[in-house]
Amino acid sequence: MKNILKFNINERADIKSFSPTLARESVRRDKRFVSWGDDNDFPQYVLDVVNNCSTLKSILNASQDYTYGSEMLINLPFGLNEINSENETVLDTIKCCIDDAWVHGGFAFQVKIGTLGNITEIMHTPFSLIRLSPDEKNALILEDLTKLKYVPKDVRTIKIYNKNELVSDDIRLAYNKNESKLSIYPKPDFYSALSSIG
Repeated sequence: MKNILKFNINERADIKSFSPTLARESVRRDKRFVSWGDDNDFPQYVLDVVNNCSTLKSILNASQDYTYGSEMLINLPFGLNEINSENETVLDTIKCCIDDAWVHGGFAFQVKIGTLGNITEIMHTPFSLIRLSPDEKNALILEDLTKLKYVPKDVRTIKIYNKNELVSDDIRLAYNKNESKLSIYPKPDFYSALSSIG
């Protein structure tokens, strides 16, 4: 008899059992964005599973540490270590992007364009808060994960970064995801293991 690895999520009754429909995508009625999961909460489901499964969390932590390496050297001109008005460093932003890439399969950051068309700030944006338009030219950035089902009309919309369409004093979203021709949103590398967690 084969041994099947089963992850234990610490008997949390409030975490749903996995079903492929949890990750299903659908264009919302107002066509502003594509829902990420049946209730638009697949990224939150993934975060709940990761935070409540010590084995999976350990595997992800080791993978993230491996990706960071023991030391990262970045040669920047003097005084350019902080890359935004929140005083975040290049390494802070890279670390957040690596964490998102391992947990969600993609990462995002906002770039602020200066008056000369140059990038003046880079700000990490949690990938779990991004919802893309069907044509992937715009994104909504959600700020309250408790209101995922009914996204209010006043949610901030941002254009996707395109180096050929830079407008001064504008903010654009740049993102990267593991490639999938069948969907707009990525699935984490451990997606197939989600059905074994329980």
